[in-house]
Amino acid sequence: MSSRRSLVKGFLSFSIGPWLSALVAFVTTPLITWLLSPEEFGRGSLFLTAYGLLITMVLLGFDGAYVRYFHQYNDSRERASSLLLTFLVTPLTTVFLFSLFLGLFKEEISFLLTGTSDNAGSMMLFLGLLLLVGVLQRFALLIVRMQQKGVLFSLLTLLNSLANAGFIIGYSLLVRKDFNAMLWGRLGGLSLTFLAASLLVERTLWIGFFRKRVTLNASLMKEGFLYGLPLVPAELLTWVLNSMDKIALRSFSSFSEIGLYTAANKLLSALLLLRTSFSMFWVPVAYQKYEDDGDARFFGKVARIMTGLLFLLAMGVILAKDLVVLLLAGEYRGAASVMPFLVFVPTMYTLSEVTMVGINFKKQTHWHIVVSGISVVVNLVGNYLLVPRFGAKGAAIATGGSYIVFFYMRTIVSRRLFPVDYGMVRITVGVILLMSVAFVNTFLPSLWGMAAAGVGIGVLGVLYVHEIRKGFSFGIGILRSRMMRKDLDSR
Repeated sequence: MSSRRSLVKGFLSFSIGPWLSALVAFVTTPLITWLLSPEEFGRGSLFLTAYGLLITMVLLGFDGAYVRYFHQYNDSRERASSLLLTFLVTPLTTVFLFSLFLGLFKEEISFLLTGTSDNAGSMMLFLGLLLLVGVLQRFALLIVRMQQKGVLFSLLTLLNSLANAGFIIGYSLLVRKDFNAMLWGRLGGLSLTFLAASLLVERTLWIGFFRKRVTLNASLMKEGFLYGLPLVPAELLTWVLNSMDKIALRSFSSFSEIGLYTAANKLLSALLLLRTSFSMFWVPVAYQKYEDDGDARFFGKVARIMTGLLFLLAMGVILAKDLVVLLLAGEYRGAASVMPFLVFVPTMYTLSEVTMVGINFKKQTHWHIVVSGISVVVNLVGNYLLVPRFGAKGAAIATGGSYIVFFYMRTIVSRRLFPVDYGMVRITVGVILLMSVAFVNTFLPSLWGMAAAGVGIGVLGVLYVHEIRKGFSFGIGILRSRMMRKDLDSR
């Protein structure tokens, strides 16, 4: 019971910040839609999509290598600072080289991303600065995450969201109501998060760079490069998987459709942040559990509980979509019919984080490339066929479908390497049910969609009744123990 309590406590400590961030996004997204037109929203979204590609490329997998070697070098401040410096040098050098490349082709890149080459030089300079701050912020948060400081991680996540929203709203009201507001929002959020994490919290680790005993470790840099580089193709394929929808909309549709699609994604912020918070919490816990006893039953139990929770949340989001979009500006109301299939992105990815552990445990990371590659092909074909006809709806269907393939491929490979009973029959029934409800809510009138979502929630309640009861009993037990402890303390 104590291990289960510590597991839940750890998950909650990492989750509270992302959930509060989801609340911030939920409150501020409607306001932003009243400030920015769908076209400007689309331009900003495409620019930040390009940033996501470039940050993956400049990191060269050294962030993943840092996670892998963190505990081996955390026995002293000097060794920890040396590890950080060694794994930061190459990404920062790559940022400089990429910035030169962006400057050489500034007009072409600016037109591709924003539809105009005006102020191309300053736009590329801004993108280079964004990459620099993004690399520093990534490593600063990794330090907090690997030290399993869940509450601190949550506070930093919340700070990032608040700063991002504040800069967007402030720029829109005080300067101009255009896509630049989104870019300044991202830069402001990353900068404040990095400063808070590095200078206010872990400053001794960063200050260690200036100590004479902290030096670059060439052999470790090579080792980290060889470990992290194979992860880059998989990460790039994952980027394509996450971004092909916007690229297809840019090719076959308009910036307004990109804006509509982005707004639908923003409304799913709670599920998207659940994906992020769970992944941040789960990785160190899974490795520790595997190294302690390697009990496969533990991973099966977590998967079954997460399946019930995620599917119920997804159904609830679909049920409430028509009410939520009423908060948006009138130009964005079409986002309601785009949302249903997008719930598969956070749902299937989060669940796959549990079911794919065998790939990492057995150090068969090349399978990530295979899995992502197959999913990308499905995504490309789906977008090519559906976006010209259905626009943002087609992009959502293609993306959601590719993530279903992504989940099953990850799970199948992982089970062959590390056999676990995840309850795949019930998962498949749940996926088919969720797909049916998403289809009805995408193409049929709202009343039919609400009815289908209500029935879906009921069926899932029956399908996962055991896990739901178990979760409630566990929660009630924790509350009772806390009440009894308070009562004893008062005496």
